[in-house]
Amino acid sequence: MSEEHPGDQAARGPVAWVFRGFSVAAGIMVAAMMFITTFDVIGRYFFGRPLFAAFEVTEILMGLIIFAGLPLATAARENITISILVERMSQKAQDFGVRLFEIVCAAICFAMGWRMWVYGARLWRTGDQTLELRVPLGLLAQVMAALVVLAGIAFLINAARGRQLLPAANSSIE
Repeated sequence: MSEEHPGDQAARGPVAWVFRGFSVAAGIMVAAMMFITTFDVIGRYFFGRPLFAAFEVTEILMGLIIFAGLPLATAARENITISILVERMSQKAQDFGVRLFEIVCAAICFAMGWRMWVYGARLWRTGDQTLELRVPLGLLAQVMAALVVLAGIAFLINAARGRQLLPAANSSIE
C-alpha cells in the first residue's frame, strides 16, 4: 500500500483545475525558455546571428515561472519548513500553529500583491516598457501581483482544510 505524498493534496478540490492549469503553463514556459536558449546559442555560435530578444524573453519567462510556482508550491504545501520545534508539539498544537502560520502568510501575500498591483499601475501610467519587445512592465507587474494573491488564496485554502503539515513520525515520504 502506498502512502499519499503531501504534494498530492493540491490535486483535489474545486480549485484543482486552476492549479493544474498553472502547472501546465509553468511547464510550457520552462520548455519555451529551453528552446529559446538553444536556438539563441545555435544562432549565435554557428550562424553569427543570435535570436532577437532572447535574453529579454528569458527574463520575462523566468519571472513568470517563479511567480507561477509560488501558488503551486503553496497549494501542495511544498514550501520550505523548519520542523525542529514543531515536531515536539502535540498534534493539536501543530495543527493550530500551521493554520495560524498559513493565515499570516496569506496576509503577507495579499499585502505584497496589493503593493505590486499599485506599482504595476504606476508603471502603466509612466509607460515603462522592455527595451526590445516593448512589453509593458505594468502588465508584467500586475500579472505577478495576481499570482502572489493566488498564493495567498492557496494559503487560506490550506488553513481552512487544516491538514497536518508534517508527516506522522512513523511514515516516510518517497
